[in-house]
Amino acid sequence: MRRSRYRIRPRLFIFAALLAALLAFAFWPRPSHPAAAARTPSSSPTTSSKPPSPTAASFDPPKLAWYAGNVLPGPAQGLAATTAAGDLIAVGGFDGSNSSTAITAFGPAPLAVSLPVAVHDAAAVVLNSTLYVLGGGTAVPTATVQAVSLTGQSTANPPALPTPMADTASVSTPDGFVLVGGYTGTTYLNSVSTWTPGHLTPLAHLPTGVRYAAAAWYAHSLIVAGGLTPGGPTAHVYAVDLKTGHVTAWPSLPHPVYHAAMTVFQGDLIVLGGTVRGSATEATFVYDPHSQTWVAGPALPTPTADGAIKVFNGELWYLGGYNTGGPTADVWIGKGS
Repeated sequence: MRRSRYRIRPRLFIFAALLAALLAFAFWPRPSHPAAAARTPSSSPTTSSKPPSPTAASFDPPKLAWYAGNVLPGPAQGLAATTAAGDLIAVGGFDGSNSSTAITAFGPAPLAVSLPVAVHDAAAVVLNSTLYVLGGGTAVPTATVQAVSLTGQSTANPPALPTPMADTASVSTPDGFVLVGGYTGTTYLNSVSTWTPGHLTPLAHLPTGVRYAAAAWYAHSLIVAGGLTPGGPTAHVYAVDLKTGHVTAWPSLPHPVYHAAMTVFQGDLIVLGGTVRGSATEATFVYDPHSQTWVAGPALPTPTADGAIKVFNGELWYLGGYNTGGPTADVWIGKGS
């Protein structure tokens, strides 16, 4: 006798119901575990040569309390600054009429040395207790590299630069001492190069030649801001990956500026002073990595351009430059709060 086909229907129904329940359990969306979310690193502007995606995080510009430090031996704009053996060292400069041979140390170790040749708008770095002063000029740019021992030993000047080079921006980076842009006397340079005694190694090229730019090491990149191009002052900002040579456009400054100074102070990238529409300014701008914009920072005590900037003993030092009265010997020191 045949079985009735109606007797297997309850079994099929039960099997289908169980299968549906298993599929629903397997594919039902679940909330992420809080602990796993906490282990996910947040985005950061320090991992790439381009700005991060904007975020909703708030940003408070730094606060600085400025006070007057010991003045320079004389008025000086276009001087260079570097650090060595616990000293902040100011080099050369222009007093409105002549270039300077002065080497001035701020710190525990006074220096009784001077440059062999007066110069301004040069770059300076200390390597192995020797101060090297690269290029710069008096009436015209020079390719000469001057070497001065900080320990009193005799030293010879290394080979000259491949070309005359003044008005460069210079930065000490993990990849070496970097020169950015400059002026040969006839040509605006767009090169980004590392320098060691006797060797200038090109790493990248900016979209245009520029002199009097500001530069700093920030977010694992060389940041170049403002400057004077063949077409006039610029507000452009670029990030340069020194390992690949890749150049990325960053958000521009609020207005064109040259003779500005730039540094990183307490984690913030700051552009200070400079020449705007032909006059010195006291304005400063701080990069907000959350909104990818430049916001107003703590103003300089007086409108100043073409000074040297350095972080020294945890404070922000702005040395010399020029203001409405011409070249100045002022030294302003900013304390963070």
